[in-house]
Amino acid sequence: MLFRSDRILIVGSVGQAPRLAEYGRELAGFPVSVVTPADVPQFAALLADAAWVLSAETAAAHLATALDRPAVVLLGGGHFGQCGPWTRSARQRWLTHPLPCFDCAWACPHPEPWCLTRLTPEEVGAALAAVVAADQ
Repeated sequence: MLFRSDRILIVGSVGQAPRLAEYGRELAGFPVSVVTPADVPQFAALLADAAWVLSAETAAAHLATALDRPAVVLLGGGHFGQCGPWTRSARQRWLTHPLPCFDCAWACPHPEPWCLTRLTPEEVGAALAAVVAADQ
């Protein structure tokens, strides 16, 4: 999810658009647009223009970090440390819920990936506030 000063952009592939539209409806009351960039350069341009980025550990997270954009990245423990967390500045925060089962190779012993689902809205909100403050 990207935030510009005027709206929230939920970004993904054309095939993901219906599911992304559902996410947008859950953000009722906020100005939301679903965007399906045509290619990587268009996607990178959206990230470069974002006020902040909220993402799982995906290409968006890595491009936002490379571009030094304010970003909060939700990072699971499946391959923790292999591809993240890394930062360029205080503008990036990677969040996870540490568990003894880290490095499980996504053979999760729990009913759901608690390393992600046990993150609280308060933790995510505090991280967003911190990266926005670091950008001031």
